[in-house]
Amino acid sequence: HTALPDVSTVRYVFWRIKFRLLNRLSGFHLLTSNRNTLESLRGFLSESSLRGIPVAYSGIDGDEIRQALESRSDQVTLRQRFGLPATAFLVFALGQFIERKGCVTLLEAAATLREERPDLFYIWVGTDQLSADGQHQIESSGVADRFRYVSGSELGADRQALLSLLRLADLFVLPSLKEGLPLALLEAMALGKACIASNINAIPEALHDGTNGRLVPPGDAGALAEEISELASNDALRDRFAANGQQTVTEQFDERITAETTLAYYETCWDDRG
Repeated sequence: HTALPDVSTVRYVFWRIKFRLLNRLSGFHLLTSNRNTLESLRGFLSESSLRGIPVAYSGIDGDEIRQALESRSDQVTLRQRFGLPATAFLVFALGQFIERKGCVTLLEAAATLREERPDLFYIWVGTDQLSADGQHQIESSGVADRFRYVSGSELGADRQALLSLLRLADLFVLPSLKEGLPLALLEAMALGKACIASNINAIPEALHDGTNGRLVPPGDAGALAEEISELASNDALRDRFAANGQQTVTEQFDERITAETTLAYYETCWDDRG
């Protein structure tokens, strides 16, 4: 799912030997979930081996997305439930509230925009309860009054509750420093949300800068702030990115496509057993 990291020369040689030995075994097969991960195997495996590895992208559950889009959930009630301002422009992020996911970058971008864009309000939907360190980061950011952390326990286990909340977003951001191709981004695009994400790893395989969203350098709070401000001010551009992003995910990143690719490869692997 995620590309192999850069490693020392000694570890690189060790991994290369290990991969090549494993690849000689008749029962050893590889499947990657994006091309960035596949490319990271270059050097560890032969070119002929790489050509035989299929890519089965992470996929959205189309039925879940359609159910969320067809839902008549009361957005006013949802805003009230989570304490979100009635008229603010809502910028959403989703994931663990840790530096690798870009929480610091987003807080810095929000602080940069505090005076220029007082209409912006930020929501981070996390998986766990907010840690003491995370709470301190928010409180010391200068934008605690415009930032809301929503924990997984507040939402519960119902996937529709998460997707319904995400539908409130005017803009979705994914400021991660390292990623594979996160489902959170694909679901936001599938829900018709304009997105800004870091230009890293496999993200550009789904989000194409200037066509269906914006890419920014990882860790660059200034660039992120600039793009948030631009999209918050440009309804037409935001709508174009939203529509194009939704089409991209619907056509290329549905889990049924992933399943077909994976099952076809399983059949090939089984046939190779002789």
